[in-house]
Amino acid sequence: MLEKIGLENRMDKRKKKVKVPKKIKVLYSVLAIVMVLVGSFGVLVVYGNSLLNKMTYDDPDETVFIQSEDIYNTEDYDPTLESFQESDVVFRTVDNGFKGRTEEGVYNILLLGEDHTDDETYRGNTDVIMVATIDTNSHQVKLTTFMRDIYVYIPGYSENKLNSVYAKGGIELLYETFSANFDLDLDGYFLVNFDSFEAIVDELGGVDITLDWEEANYLNTTNYISIESERNVVVGEQHMTGSQALGYARIRYVGNSDYERTERQRNLLTSIFNEFKNKNMLEMTSILDKVFPMVKTDLKSRDILTIATKALSSNLKDIETYRIPVDDTFSGGTIKDMSVLIIDFNENIRFAHEFIFGDDYYETKDQPSEDKEVDEVFEE
Repeated sequence: MLEKIGLENRMDKRKKKVKVPKKIKVLYSVLAIVMVLVGSFGVLVVYGNSLLNKMTYDDPDETVFIQSEDIYNTEDYDPTLESFQESDVVFRTVDNGFKGRTEEGVYNILLLGEDHTDDETYRGNTDVIMVATIDTNSHQVKLTTFMRDIYVYIPGYSENKLNSVYAKGGIELLYETFSANFDLDLDGYFLVNFDSFEAIVDELGGVDITLDWEEANYLNTTNYISIESERNVVVGEQHMTGSQALGYARIRYVGNSDYERTERQRNLLTSIFNEFKNKNMLEMTSILDKVFPMVKTDLKSRDILTIATKALSSNLKDIETYRIPVDDTFSGGTIKDMSVLIIDFNENIRFAHEFIFGDDYYETKDQPSEDKEVDEVFEE
């Protein structure tokens, strides 16, 4: 009964156009750009620098102020959660300058969605943090989400959330933090300077999505589709606009909210990837010409072309997804008035490396492997 009343209340507000939260747009913009980047290897090999020069490249002389050491994100503080002391958290012990694991033929690229501040002389937090793995050995593309609230050791700074690291010390500090906490040596990064998720999907000409009756009814009777005139989706397969696609990805109150929402996200990512792959070379080039200005990177053009060439020759398969921390390896709680995730770093490193590198690198006879089913989720 409560669920029915909640739905009716939401239906009463269906005519209001509600602004989509910025963090949600950042998330889906990152995911959309990932699909386009992975699908663009052939175009990059052909057109090379003429397209790559559209990106924004790191300027080593750029002056960007960092956040104060004592700034903590207390925005989502929940006093009902268990309170932890710093002494309760067990971090990995590593030497200064420790470099994480890297393997020949496996490229791990950090993907970031920055929550921009009003003052562009300051870096923002990275509320979307993923590692895209291009494995030319096993011919796989993998996407691992690292949840932003993981409480981590930050070299040279006080412990804090993972999403605060970039704001404190930029990309180099984030690389060091990943090496120290997750034993990963990253090959580069892409940061999204997004306009909007809808714009990217509309540049693709829309995407094909299949809806069941509950999904179609929900989208037509709520404000999840931001453009009211486009709240006219139907049951079955259809070609969706950017506004409709974002509304579909945001659905949380139909079916099993967590499982089915992440399944919708995977459906959408696959559709974006397939839509781009089906474009001809000229159409791909036009789309990349508009998408690449939204991206900042420290990878040189020659490095991107090298990865693209190897990936193209490896006939990479569909994208697989994963999440860190995995189930049953973390606790939600509070530290310093922040809501955080306290994780078992050894367990999560083991599972992350098994997924990313495809082996049992951390297995010992005393610590047998466990078969864990991990929800493939993306944090909003």
